[in-house]
Amino acid sequence: ESTLDDLAGRMMTSFLDSPLANPPGNVLAIEETLTTTLAEDLPDLLARIDLIYQGDGVLGVIDFKTSQSSWTPAKAAESAEQLHLYQHAAADMIRAFNLPVKLSFGILTKHKKPRAELINVPAESNRLEQTAETIRQVWSAVRAGTFYPSPNPMNCATCAHKSQCPTHTS
Repeated sequence: ESTLDDLAGRMMTSFLDSPLANPPGNVLAIEETLTTTLAEDLPDLLARIDLIYQGDGVLGVIDFKTSQSSWTPAKAAESAEQLHLYQHAAADMIRAFNLPVKLSFGILTKHKKPRAELINVPAESNRLEQTAETIRQVWSAVRAGTFYPSPNPMNCATCAHKSQCPTHTS
């Protein structure tokens, strides 16, 4: 417990000493919950956006992550679907401010000496369409009752699908 408390304290200090704790301009929303529709054949999506700010001529959308290690721009690009969905969910706010959008991940590492990093992700118009297609395929599988095992030692003990999982061993 004391080791975790020590790490949490170091991470908080790193965050508070970084520009991530003080975004430029005005904070518009923290933990903002928005609902959005990607397509009529898909269920609504719920988005909880960590931070939206207006400053430096942009409307910034930041999702905070903790990580064992630093993220590369390639890792941020792999995870960008979440930010593109957030951009879509915040479309009304974006239109109201009529500013370009800046999508970013705020990464707080769990190193011995934690670091707070901001990694920008370019907005890609076709990315949202690709994400919608992936969601469409998953939604179709959910409605069909298809189960895809995804064993993970951290989840197996409490997994609600354990009895259906062919890879689970008791």
